[in-house]
Amino acid sequence: MLIKNDENFTVPANKIAELKGKFKFPIRIVYLPSMITHDGKNKKPNKPAGINIPLFANLKTGQGMERWRYAENMSVNPAGKVKYTPHTLPFKGDMPISEYDIELAYYIYFICPYCGNNELVSIRKNRTKVEALIYDDDIGLSEKQLKTIAKSFFIPNIEDLTKNQVRIMIDGHLHKIKGGYGIFLERSRGIELLQDRAKVQEAIDQKIIGFKAKDRIWTWLLPEGKTEDICRVTGGADYIEALYDFMLGDPSFAELLHAELEGRKSTGVHSAVLIKEEGDTEKLE
Repeated sequence: MLIKNDENFTVPANKIAELKGKFKFPIRIVYLPSMITHDGKNKKPNKPAGINIPLFANLKTGQGMERWRYAENMSVNPAGKVKYTPHTLPFKGDMPISEYDIELAYYIYFICPYCGNNELVSIRKNRTKVEALIYDDDIGLSEKQLKTIAKSFFIPNIEDLTKNQVRIMIDGHLHKIKGGYGIFLERSRGIELLQDRAKVQEAIDQKIIGFKAKDRIWTWLLPEGKTEDICRVTGGADYIEALYDFMLGDPSFAELLHAELEGRKSTGVHSAVLIKEEGDTEKLE
């Protein structure tokens, strides 16, 4: 069964036709050729020992975040909590999927964070590099660098955590997002560029700014419970990503936010006249 946003999902007829038009069933899921090597010493090729493919994924779309899950069984405990099994799909490099498993085929091809165009991406290689950067005390990233990357993913309340706790938080987050390991590697190479993204999460954690979910408006959190509007998030944009894009488009807002975080008093008043950025934020006057 397929579950989207906690509701059963029926694969649309056009998507079934797309799968059957593109592939001849049974589909065979295999490693990319680049993941299989021959060293001349062994008759058998060298390839990853195996990967447990997660059967859940969170995808960002133009309409917001989608929660997906593929399951074969569902149970409900006495407290009413629903449990889906299995959690992962063991993959050893060659896996057939018949036309009777159309829901699994849909999940693998369109949703699965480990797959792309019906081929397993080189996630194993990326995962090994990422694990070294996160967990290795000799060649890994420093605690400050890890916290900066964690904040760039908008993981809240990172400053109060130990280095090991931050490691676990990052690792868990990467499992939940599509292409997480590749994104982590890109950000680790350009860690200085992450400072602005980290500032957004710091400002949220320190309650300098807040988000009114009902109105989809970002505000300054002023003394005595007062607020002052910053910008409105429009459409289906992710509200934190929209604020980050807004900050990139308004240097004065970025400067003021940095000053507030550093505990300095700004010489100007909080600006409530902000620019619209790529359709994600609405001007407030």
